[in-house]
Formats: sequence, structure tokens, C-alpha cells
Amino acid sequence: MATGENYPLYLFSGIACFTFFQSSVVRMASSLIDRRTILSRSPISISVFPVYILFSEGIIFLIYTVFCISLSYFTFGFHYRILFLLPVMVLIFLFNCGLGLLLSSVHVIFRDLKEAIVLFMPFLFWLTPVVWTVNKVPFFLQNIAILNPLSHILGIYRAALSGMTPDWLSMSYIILLILLIFLLHFFIAMRLGSAIRDSL
Repeated sequence: MATGENYPLYLFSGIACFTFFQSSVVRMASSLIDRRTILSRSPISISVFPVYILFSEGIIFLIYTVFCISLSYFTFGFHYRILFLLPVMVLIFLFNCGLGLLLSSVHVIFRDLKEAIVLFMPFLFWLTPVVWTVNKVPFFLQNIAILNPLSHILGIYRAALSGMTPDWLSMSYIILLILLIFLLHFFIAMRLGSAIRDSL
């Protein structure tokens, strides 16, 4: 997306994606500890509460996306590539889901993890091209942006909104990360599942 064409859309789409990521991951990370009384007294799966939080935050993200689509329509008109938003948003949900589930399990063992995540989020915000563009920052920040998965998520989300085909390399990178995160989560859940519930 060229920022000169519609910087409000560039900015708002970046804020929408990052806010969804931040809110869902922070809340999911502490969800097991926050509801430990219920989980310790019932056989409910420990994944229920993190996933519930993801979908509750996802509703807000969908509302933001509708607004972004409206901005896109007034700037670029109707374009069939807006349909790319569907697989892109599925990837965004899966990425947040996997990371949130992983952190919620780890947080039961390391109780200060939520505070560390909250402290890290402002730094991550400025290391992600939410308000700035990759081609207008120093070279070292461009390298950070390449490694930052949120940069790729924002890139494919903005591309779909602005009538362009999302970058397939970025999508492949996100899919690979999602697979790795879920594999790590399932490994921890299998090895420490009972210990996690006992630690609540």
C-alpha cells in the first residue's frame, strides 16, 4: 500500500491489527491464572478460556476491518482482491491463537510472564510498521521488520485492503510460524498438561 494514496487507511489498518494482537495475546496469556478457581474445580479444557478471549477480541477486530474496507472502497473502489482478506484474517486469528495458547500455558509456570509481555508491547509497537513505512527508516530497522512476523501480517492485510495480491512469501512465513507455534504448544501441553492444571 502506498501511504501517499491513503495514509489514514494505512494507519488505521496497522492500529487495528496490532491492537487485536496485543489485546488478545495479553489477555490470553493470563486467562488460565485469572480463572484458576474454575479450572481447578472442573474438567473444562484449559484451552476454552484463551480461545473464548480470542473470539471476543476478534469481534472488535472484525468491526475495525469493516471500517477499513469502507476506507478502501472510497479510495480504491471495489476490487475482487478484497476477497484475499478472508484467508489473511484466518492466518491472523491462527497466529494470535497459537501464540496466546502457548503463552497461557507457560504463564502458569512463570507467573511474571504477563508483566514481561506488557512491558515488551510498546517496544514491539515501534519495531512494527504501524505508523511508519519500511522504505523510509534506517537499514537496521528494515532488517528488524523483515524478521518481525507482525510486519508480514500487516503487509498482507494492507495489500488485500488496497487491491493488491498479498505477498506469498510473507504468507508462507506466517504459516510456517503458526505451525511451529502450535507444535510447541502441543508439545508443552502433552508433557506438562497435568502439571499445568495442578499449578493453577
